[in-house]
Amino acid sequence: MDFITGLQLYNTSVKTPLLDENPSYFSKLHKKPSNDTLVERFDKTLEKAMQTLKDTNTAAEIEMESYISGKTVDPAEVMLAMEKASMATNLAIQIRNRVVEGYKEINNIQV
Repeated sequence: MDFITGLQLYNTSVKTPLLDENPSYFSKLHKKPSNDTLVERFDKTLEKAMQTLKDTNTAAEIEMESYISGKTVDPAEVMLAMEKASMATNLAIQIRNRVVEGYKEINNIQV
């Protein structure tokens, strides 16, 4: 999604309190788009998404192990982490299925 922040969708010449509190966001809005190709950007975005999925699942495993080992962990937090990991995994599976369907459709196009 980094290539989206390169687009000038808003008038960022006027500083607002929100932008003053978040200078990194303001600098992202003025960042020039990179010269990466669309495939390279898609690859980077996919890598980030997979790393986030892995981090979410790891966090859920740590919460579950802490709860099982008897540490003082709120059961609601454990369930929340597990559900978040489950939803992220299901989303990744659905995205994968859509990408595969799109790839098959493109291969079936007759030129």
